[in-house]
Amino acid sequence: MKWILTLWLTLIIVGCSNTRIHEPAEISLISSDTILFDGSITQQNVAVFEELLNAHLQQVSTIVIKSVGGDVLSGIYIGELIYSHQLKVVIRGVCASSCANYVATASSNVTVEEGAVLGWHGGSLQSLYGGFKHDWFDSLFTDEESMKEYLVEWQLKERDFFEKVDVDQSLTVLGMVPGLKEKRNTMLYSFDTQTLNLLGTSIKYVGEQNRFDVEGNEVLQVFQLSPQQLQVMLKNHSLRLAQARVYGAN
Repeated sequence: MKWILTLWLTLIIVGCSNTRIHEPAEISLISSDTILFDGSITQQNVAVFEELLNAHLQQVSTIVIKSVGGDVLSGIYIGELIYSHQLKVVIRGVCASSCANYVATASSNVTVEEGAVLGWHGGSLQSLYGGFKHDWFDSLFTDEESMKEYLVEWQLKERDFFEKVDVDQSLTVLGMVPGLKEKRNTMLYSFDTQTLNLLGTSIKYVGEQNRFDVEGNEVLQVFQLSPQQLQVMLKNHSLRLAQARVYGAN
């Protein structure tokens, strides 16, 4: 249970926050055309990645990533780097939270290695489904105004990012919508490959989608949706988004 507890705590602390932790990552050139990014997505770690990428821009075509997430704005930035440089993405071990939101969606060529876990658990629109009503989130901000400013920035940048990469933004919160939320029994969720493709992603799996950690604990729930079910959920989400007060919507 140690692995799943560590993952759960990390997602709570850094997955959807503006935390400024300084956790180092292993970021290195592991072959002439491939950069390894193993660790939290922070402003400092993304800066190291960008510097290494720029130093080998003519050769590098692939990023291998293993990350449980991190700062969301840094996640969006690394996703934009991947998109603008048309990098291939290889997911190794685990890719969750900001990694799933902004790395696994940023490339038109994403491979999930056999045994790796790729899962989502929320995004800037999760306030539509009561996702920010937590003491830990409130504690990140000194006052309501600073929280509002951060949410505006996050929502605007996330919206622009998903429009750019042509992936449906609802993927980040679809596991929270009525009809699926009641069925959730794990923190992370994903969908069958057909649904992921219909949402605009280009994700390929080596073998079956893995739902378990190295100790055999189920950490990911994979929902099987028909195109008709997905269409209804997306319509309901769009209606809720249009009716709700979302800071960055206007």
